Amino acid sequence: MDDPIALFVAGARAYPEGAWDNRRFGRLLAEDDGPAGFDALRRQWDRAWVRRNARLLEVDEKRRADRVRARVLTTVIGGAARELSDCGDETEAQEIVDEVCGI
Repeated sequence: MDDPIALFVAGARAYPEGAWDNRRFGRLLAEDDGPAGFDALRRQWDRAWVRRNARLLEVDEKRRADRVRARVLTTVIGGAARELSDCGDETEAQEIVDEVCGI
């Protein structure tokens, strides 16, 4: 698969699906019960994730609007993944995953 958008959407689907599969751990980390220093590490990972998505989406780093688009899309995926820990069942979770991919 060479289409950057198709790759991005595949990742946008896989990340929240993985979050659903591991929702017990997600709840723990969302409640800030992670180990000391975990928040700083999470912010570092988030920045790296945005940079990888920006490269995948072939964002022009000199254009703020392009950088913002990569950040917003990445944030939507991460926010949806956190939301999945509160879903009652797999059907509800899949609805959220599908919505994220539509965005």
